[in-house]
Amino acid sequence: MEKGSVLVCQQTSTTQLDHSGHIVELESYRQLHRTITELIQLSSCITTSEMQHRLQHATAQFGDRFTHQLVHALHSKDQQERQALTWLLTLLNDRVALPALQQMSQNEQLPRSTRLSASLVLAGMSATAEITDSSRREQPAAGQEIPQRTRLYAIS
Repeated sequence: MEKGSVLVCQQTSTTQLDHSGHIVELESYRQLHRTITELIQLSSCITTSEMQHRLQHATAQFGDRFTHQLVHALHSKDQQERQALTWLLTLLNDRVALPALQQMSQNEQLPRSTRLSASLVLAGMSATAEITDSSRREQPAAGQEIPQRTRLYAIS
């Protein structure tokens, strides 16, 4: 066998690996989107504990990509979809989402509804500037009682 034919074989097998890797990645991406779509559809008809279980399962399956994709989906123009996503992110309560949510809530180039959804998620996670600033000021001295955290809820 000549050197040239060995190189052709190596290039072919490398190309096949690259294509199969892209196919697996694409399928994983599709599965992530299917999961999020399913959770949005189920959000109006299952209990909070059932949804939390499904969210934990999806987080275990997809990792931080799941949280990042939920945050990205808040850009939806569909009000009911954004409302469901707000609830999902609040239930998930994943700190990985905080930087993106804070950026979205303050970005005046985004539609007001998207900024409001991001702000509601932050409030539901007790991560707004007002809440975190007040909790820092209320740090108890040694031997003092720990103050109750303020929880905000959105009612529709």
